Amino acid sequence: RSFFARCDGILVLKSAGGRSANQETWRAASEHFALAARIMPRNANALFWKGFAELNVGSLEDAVTFMNQALLLDPDLKGAYINLGIAYLRQRRYERTVQISNFGLHRFPKTPQCHYHLGVAAYQQAVLLFEDVADEGRDPLLIEIAVDVAATNLQLARDSGDAPAFLPSKTGRVESPWLDEDRRMLDEATALAGTPSPAPLAVHLPPVV
Repeated sequence: RSFFARCDGILVLKSAGGRSANQETWRAASEHFALAARIMPRNANALFWKGFAELNVGSLEDAVTFMNQALLLDPDLKGAYINLGIAYLRQRRYERTVQISNFGLHRFPKTPQCHYHLGVAAYQQAVLLFEDVADEGRDPLLIEIAVDVAATNLQLARDSGDAPAFLPSKTGRVESPWLDEDRRMLDEATALAGTPSPAPLAVHLPPVV
């Protein structure tokens, strides 16, 4: 029954354009995924799809909860690492974004989405560290490390064979598109990488993550 409930949810999405379905459709699908999870609470796929649906309707806390539960049951759910990265970025939880992206890359080394999320999070951490003028004990080395991590991972994401997934024209995809903000972050991080006491500018988080 859990399998069929999950399939019903996926069919609802497919009939309305798949990942580009509107929020009303995602909410309808979410009910099917919730039923699948109630029938089999330890079904990692049901929990992942429930979390994925919550992410697409903007319920970030629920998305994080369900996808983390899914990973506890099945650490080989590649999509959970990617979409948790998206959820944490949207929450501005950059440390958690770095952690889950590194976990994902440890398990699936060739995952450009994880490189992208890691790069964006590291850059935003560098900006926050630099802007925290109230912290007189700020360690420039931490900013240097964050900038280097940002430059390396944004470049890996941009150079990936899956780079079209990052193009703005792919609006129907869940993967984060490559926007002007991303290019600016990469250009600045690359320019600052390896320099002592870097001073990153405030290139804000891309509007579509």
